[in-house]
Amino acid sequence: MADERRRPTKTTVVDTVYSDFKTGFSVHPVKKDLVLDTNRDSVKRSIKNIVQTNYYERPFKPTFGGNITGFLFENLTVPTLSVIRDTLTMAINNYESRAVVHDIQLTDVLDTNSLACKIVFSTKTGGDQQDFVDVILERVR
Repeated sequence: MADERRRPTKTTVVDTVYSDFKTGFSVHPVKKDLVLDTNRDSVKRSIKNIVQTNYYERPFKPTFGGNITGFLFENLTVPTLSVIRDTLTMAINNYESRAVVHDIQLTDVLDTNSLACKIVFSTKTGGDQQDFVDVILERVR
């Protein structure tokens, strides 16, 4: 009988790379710990927060956010949409280092004076796998 020697293989499985608290601060029923958003969900929530935040809303970070709601009652022409796209890309690149933005698609919803944004991105550790975030920006006043 031949002596079979197996070489140990080294596999590393990384389940969670990124994690953030959920906004509701819900408690896990078994672990009694806070439930977390992990990996892509964490990055999605962060991008959505950046897009929906205006300047001067965060204490001690006056320039944090996309500051897009000021554009909602403007005439949404091609140059205005280009400025919005550039502003969103710059805000996400500045404040979310875990994401790489590939495309931002903007759709004007005339009936409700809102703007539908679809942000296509990938995480830096996720390879070429792309994901997207849908955000609807509308005036509340």
